[in-house]
Amino acid sequence: MEILRVDTATTPFQLGTQKFQFPIVVDGYASTAVTVNVTDLSDSTLVMDAVQATTTSASKLTISVPLKYDADYKIQVYNTHATVAAANLIYEDFYEVRRPYVDPNTKATTATDIAAYAANEQLARAIIDSIVADGFYYKKKAILAIGNGSDFIPVWDNVKSIISVYENNVLVTSKTFELTKDGSAITQTYTGELNRSESAPVLLPASNSDYTELIYGYTGFPREYDYKIIAEVGYLNIPADIKKATELLIDDINCGRLDYYKRYIGAYNTDQFRIQFDKAVFEGTGNILVDKILEKYKKPVTRPGVL
Repeated sequence: MEILRVDTATTPFQLGTQKFQFPIVVDGYASTAVTVNVTDLSDSTLVMDAVQATTTSASKLTISVPLKYDADYKIQVYNTHATVAAANLIYEDFYEVRRPYVDPNTKATTATDIAAYAANEQLARAIIDSIVADGFYYKKKAILAIGNGSDFIPVWDNVKSIISVYENNVLVTSKTFELTKDGSAITQTYTGELNRSESAPVLLPASNSDYTELIYGYTGFPREYDYKIIAEVGYLNIPADIKKATELLIDDINCGRLDYYKRYIGAYNTDQFRIQFDKAVFEGTGNILVDKILEKYKKPVTRPGVL
């Protein structure tokens, strides 16, 4: 089930935490004391831990969860106010919280029209996400990296903020980290004069009499150390051109202009007819204006590696 993270008159969208209501029906458990856990599946952290509640006489339960990111969440309900145990699990479901590219509430007034626009927006957004793989969301992401012996860890994601850093599976509390000004790497935060190491030093074989502590200086991210970086990545706001592209696709869907394949017919022969399509029929969204808008957001390489 998808829940839209949108602007409303009562809870205008901000980068801070908002509360979203998850409607739950726990069949067979009317007026029952329960315990609720909500897990953010992006890094498996609990955003609600053992919160006590009571179902209604109709076995319904509505919980308000403070959320900030576009992510998938797991809801678990336990038939107890005591210790949470697997044997007491009575309900489990998964919800998708997503910020729409165009807010349906701004495009219609009646509930029916808003719902219809939201359905078309969801389809248009899925089409755009099939072209731009990461979409235009704001997420919390766990970035795994290996120290390279320098003061930098390169990042490919559109990182906006660093939440926490784990070094060799241990949360780092003695140091702070920041994003470089160009957004291409993560480094330690220093004050005063500093000449950062951009590459790993050359380590020569040491003899038994060498005191390596004095020969080689330590870097911010030692070679072969394992790092897990929890960061906020993505788009703080939906780009204006993406909003326009979404509106164009929604208009195509709403008006039934989905027979775009006809535009790519390269040859047509009669007598037991034969139709040839241009290879472009299998690419893009079907709307050339939208394709042009999305072109600058496409990434030719989505994952660094060695061929």
